[in-house]
Amino acid sequence: MKKLLFLIFLLQSFLFGTVTEPLAFEIGSGYREDHLKWLISSDTPDSQLNYKERYKHPRYLQTNASLRVIDRDIYFFGNFAYSFFASSQMHQKDRDIILYSFDFKNHGYDLESALELGYAVNLTPDHMEKTILIPLFGYSGFWKILKREDSTPTYEQNGAAVSSVLDKRLKQVWFGPYLGVNLEFIPCDRVIFDLGYHFNWLKLKHKSTSDLQIGLIDNYKIIDAALDAHSHAAFGKITYVFTEKFKLAFMGKYDYFISEDKTKVNFVTKAQNIDSDVYKNNFFSRWWYVFLGLEFIFQY
Repeated sequence: MKKLLFLIFLLQSFLFGTVTEPLAFEIGSGYREDHLKWLISSDTPDSQLNYKERYKHPRYLQTNASLRVIDRDIYFFGNFAYSFFASSQMHQKDRDIILYSFDFKNHGYDLESALELGYAVNLTPDHMEKTILIPLFGYSGFWKILKREDSTPTYEQNGAAVSSVLDKRLKQVWFGPYLGVNLEFIPCDRVIFDLGYHFNWLKLKHKSTSDLQIGLIDNYKIIDAALDAHSHAAFGKITYVFTEKFKLAFMGKYDYFISEDKTKVNFVTKAQNIDSDVYKNNFFSRWWYVFLGLEFIFQY
């Protein structure tokens, strides 16, 4: 009997949903700023730092396109973003008995995509203003490409001839499912407020190289790792309704990614091959962006 009542409730929700919003296509552009830190330390009680890269506030111009619809309480959202890289400096620290530091210029780009499915609940069915709560499930992917070049030594000791070459790309892919909740508040016909939070369970695939040359020794590191990760995301959005088919939106979003795992790092020199060892591999990445978007409504 309980199962039958539950099925009747679901059927009623699908057929007589209280929340319906037409298909909306939004395209926009805005400013994005990142911060990426990568640490490799030994898997020992003292966790001695072996290698560090810090990307100081890479700045992007991000373009964004999305589709959104609510049909009989069923919410669907799809998003794609492409970020053009502007400028940044990367700082490298390498400890091999003696500590060396370098600065690099770097450039690259980012891609982002997401799909969400949720259920919209009208919390104020008897009021003119609307408050809509949307618990949701989604899946997202983030692709990051950075190329580092033009190394400049910032610190070296003992007068050794030292250089560092990072002319190959750093590649990262973060992907996985997430749970979240969106809250939409519509106080009048002209203005819409949106707030949201997502927690994402991620896998991180990372591939990179570094080449620290000390005298005649070429200490070439290859890092190719698959790590567990997670992220937190929060956003806020204000939409102004010009007409039934045209809206203007201003949005801000903050994302924080973190990964901490053990991986094998290969050390290869010109003179000999050194077996891989286990190291702690840590990534911390955060970014925020603001953008202005145009939203077009398709009635059906």
